[in-house]
Amino acid sequence: MRVQHELLPALSKHRIVLVQGFVGRSEDGATTTMGKESSNLTATLLGSLLEAQEVVIFTDVEGIRSADPHTTENTSIRPHLTYDQARVAAHHGLKLLYPTMIDPAAVSGLPIRIASAEHPNGESTIIDGAPGQCLPIVIADHAGSDVEITTVFIDCPQWLPAVTSVVLELHSDTPCDVHTSHADRTAVLRVPAHVATDVVRRLHLQLSSQDPTS
Repeated sequence: MRVQHELLPALSKHRIVLVQGFVGRSEDGATTTMGKESSNLTATLLGSLLEAQEVVIFTDVEGIRSADPHTTENTSIRPHLTYDQARVAAHHGLKLLYPTMIDPAAVSGLPIRIASAEHPNGESTIIDGAPGQCLPIVIADHAGSDVEITTVFIDCPQWLPAVTSVVLELHSDTPCDVHTSHADRTAVLRVPAHVATDVVRRLHLQLSSQDPTS
């Protein structure tokens, strides 16, 4: 393969080798793009083929947090996710992860680290095959004119009191929809976009009182 024939010799001569992501080749050989956020897919594909110790995805936050730190205060680190947990979080719209980037790493057992470019030695998140529980993460993802606020890795008895308190604080004419999934331990509150940020903050605050890392 070209990775072994071209990239490995380059790595043996140079400590750092820059390659592009996002652009690939179709089955008939035409140059094409690889889809949304496929630079991360490129990273995990190359890491897998090169038998790397880990792939580090640098971003503007210190690892995966209990909510988006750009909109929510006092978020907590989620230091470890399994590959399956990462797929669930990505499916529900966690911005740091995309489903396609997980599969190559999972197949080869390649750990993925999510770290801050500004503070590379600060808090970070490892995604690998080691078993373990992950504390809840609140994710906001646009769905038309509404926003779906999904809490992943949570059971209904823990989530319902928190979301009930938040819903009762909304104006009585604010439409909202609630549904849960026992199978992947997720719970979704769908609200109009104009109240979503406030709802995320309130829900996160309610759940943080149950979070031993807060």
